[in-house]
Amino acid sequence: MVWIYTENDHFFPADLSPKMYNAFVNGGGTAKFYLLPTFAKDGHTFFPSKSTIPTWMPIFDEFLKMLNLPTSN
Repeated sequence: MVWIYTENDHFFPADLSPKMYNAFVNGGGTAKFYLLPTFAKDGHTFFPSKSTIPTWMPIFDEFLKMLNLPTSN
């Protein structure tokens, strides 16, 4: 799994998201965690914004490469 959060996500605060990730991994899950800088007024709107594609697409491509799956490159 890829876990991408922002510093100012109002649903998943910056101090909570790494705790959730660590609990998931310590419970046997496999994931990569990214905490990105603040985005707009609420980082929870990061993915619905087309302007963020250049930020998250390389992260997602890296993940796909790890799985030997096709990427956008």
